[in-house]
Amino acid sequence: AVSRYEVRRRHKDGSWRIMEVLRQNLMDNEAVKGILVTARDITERKQMEEALRTLNEELERKVEERTNELVKAQNELVRKEKLAILGQLAGSVGHELRNPLGVMSNAVYYLKTILPDAGDTVVEYLNIIRQEIDNSLQIITDLLDFSRTKPPRMIPVPIDVWVKQSLDRSNRPENIAVKTYIPDGLPLVNMDLFQMTQVLQNLITNAVQAMPDGGSLSISAREVPDMESSEEYSGDPPGKFIEIIVKDTGPGISPENMEKLFQPLFTTKAKGIGLGLVVCKNLVEANGGSIKVTSRMGAGAAFAVRLVVWQDDMKSKS
Repeated sequence: AVSRYEVRRRHKDGSWRIMEVLRQNLMDNEAVKGILVTARDITERKQMEEALRTLNEELERKVEERTNELVKAQNELVRKEKLAILGQLAGSVGHELRNPLGVMSNAVYYLKTILPDAGDTVVEYLNIIRQEIDNSLQIITDLLDFSRTKPPRMIPVPIDVWVKQSLDRSNRPENIAVKTYIPDGLPLVNMDLFQMTQVLQNLITNAVQAMPDGGSLSISAREVPDMESSEEYSGDPPGKFIEIIVKDTGPGISPENMEKLFQPLFTTKAKGIGLGLVVCKNLVEANGGSIKVTSRMGAGAAFAVRLVVWQDDMKSKS
């Protein structure tokens, strides 16, 4: 049998060469009666093989990058198609459903008024009807907000005012501890206060719903020098930003759901149609900012909203 192996040997010029050595036992061969060893320099071949391997790896990397870009573009196209279809349906359907729900709400109020001595079962069912009407109206509100994102009216807003107004409008059970970390001296933020209060209120509500057994909700703010990872901003890059982080201590978001959070009609809740975060994303981007989420299973989730710091020259632009 012929055995083959490679060795490194130093050339007389000081460089290292790769040698391929073939060894064959010919002791039984009457003409040879010895061990035949041949060696040849394969350095150039090995270099070419290495170069070819490097090129293949680079090609595979570029193909993977391009494939990911195409998948991302396709997903964004599907998302925009969903948004367009929902936008066409949301306005008309929302208005058509609001009227009968309003009649039902008035009917429940009337029954409670004329039946002050009603039994516990009747009162319980009237409250259930009222609660379901409110849930339906909230879905309709999400549909209408989704379909009619109005151009923002940008004004300078103090961070503490924005946070306080959003917390005051949010319902929070007693088993949720709320902590705020708003440093003094933060600059004003350029935003539509009504729209961004809706965003922050929605994020607070989502955080509370993620902790049905209680937990901690924290809202913090900080100044950041640039947009960093925000690809959504479409204007001339301003100088500074304020980042608001809404963090909960819930179960966290699974990796497979992270990429779907801002897709329309995706939800992990028992109730709702999956438009709340889509509306948040649309409103934040309309205000010239970005929204990101980070999460780890068992360690809660954190939503970060970045908005532009108000500058004196923005007054003329707004």
